[in-house]
Amino acid sequence: MSQPIFNFDNNLNWDLVSRQTRAASVSISEPNYNYIEPVNFQIDSNILAIGILPYEAKDHWQLGGRLSVRLLATPSFTSDFASLMEIYNKPFLRLRMMNIIEFPKYEPVPYACQLTFPFWLKSVYLEIWKYSGIQSTTVESSLARIELKLDQM
Repeated sequence: MSQPIFNFDNNLNWDLVSRQTRAASVSISEPNYNYIEPVNFQIDSNILAIGILPYEAKDHWQLGGRLSVRLLATPSFTSDFASLMEIYNKPFLRLRMMNIIEFPKYEPVPYACQLTFPFWLKSVYLEIWKYSGIQSTTVESSLARIELKLDQM
C-alpha cells in the first residue's frame, strides 16, 4: 500500500484559516460557569494544523481542545436530522504546540469544523492553518523517479 507524502516544512503549502484570541464569556445567569465559546469554521482541506496557546494555564495542563469535523450533507431529503454528518472527532489537541490533523477525504466540501475548549481554560491564543500543498503517494513519487531515469536514457 502506498504511503502519502506531504511537504509540511514548505511555508507556501499552508494557508491561514484563523488567528485569534479567545476569552471565556461571563454568564450573568451562571457566574461560576464561564467558558470559551466554540470556534466554528469551514475548510476545503482534509489536513489542518491547529495551535492553542493558553494565557493562564498550569505547566502540567496538556489538553487544549477538541475538534469535530462534519459534512454539510444528509443521506436523504426526507431525513429529520440537520444537514451535518460527523466524519471525524479528535478529542485531544495539545496545548503549546501545533497539532497536525488529517482526516479522510469526503465529498462535498467544504467541511464544517468546530473547535471546543475545556472549561478550565479562560483565555487562549489560537492559530488554524490548512494544508494546500500537493498530496502525493510513494507510488506516484516512485513513478516520477522512474520516468525521469527513462527520460535520461
